Amino acid sequence: MMTRLKQAAVRHLDTQSKDPLITLRKSPSTFRTDGRMHRRSFVSGFVRLLSCLSIFGSGAIGFAATTRSRTLPADADLSNLLYEDPADLDSHELPINTIDQFGVGGTDDHYADMHTWRLQFAGLMQQPVSLNYAQLSDLPLLERKVLLICPGTFAYVAKWQGFSLWDLLRQHGLSQKATHVDIMGPPEKYRKIERFSLKAVQKNSIFLATRVNGQRLPLQHGFPLRLVAQGHVGAAWLKYVYRIEAIRDTETGRIEKTKSAGSPFFP
Repeated sequence: MMTRLKQAAVRHLDTQSKDPLITLRKSPSTFRTDGRMHRRSFVSGFVRLLSCLSIFGSGAIGFAATTRSRTLPADADLSNLLYEDPADLDSHELPINTIDQFGVGGTDDHYADMHTWRLQFAGLMQQPVSLNYAQLSDLPLLERKVLLICPGTFAYVAKWQGFSLWDLLRQHGLSQKATHVDIMGPPEKYRKIERFSLKAVQKNSIFLATRVNGQRLPLQHGFPLRLVAQGHVGAAWLKYVYRIEAIRDTETGRIEKTKSAGSPFFP
């Protein structure tokens, strides 16, 4: 990268050269007869070169920063985002959609008996943990506005409210050996498993929601508990979550969402 910047800067200095391969135009005032540059000319040229490199370098850094994500304007047409990667989009300016505007995919009628339903924690924990819905509702509120995209099907923006999975894992004895979590739901024939690194969970871009747009999760959207996976397509947004397993994944080079059962397209 720096080599290309230097070459560009040197060509910039030689704006009068007709041959793009010539980096500095020779002239009696610049070179001695044996091809060596005068010291004064060399210092002057070098300073100008550094100045150009600074300009090119700052521009390159700025360009790299701005291409990490594309900010969507408030009037963006969500139907044009159906084949976009949500990880590449900044949706903070988008308005929130009403619940009746939400798309629905995959299993949408799983019924959980709230008298017996529990969120279970297992795997690399000091001891198994089981929490009922009331206990989850008493946890500190985590709220985020997130864009959900189900490729080729629908896209919508909602404000999800729930709790930090990372905080809950730490409070209940997460082992230092754990590197990932397997999140499961629902517990019957349509069960799916999604795997995420603890680094992503720690950033709270992966968390669990009990409410959406200030209302209790509707049944078709995953009541009593849904995974919010910011930056991931809808297939990773598990509905009807009931079990979390902390694991140690020794394989390298794997993407966040690595293990799933059930539909590969819908939550």
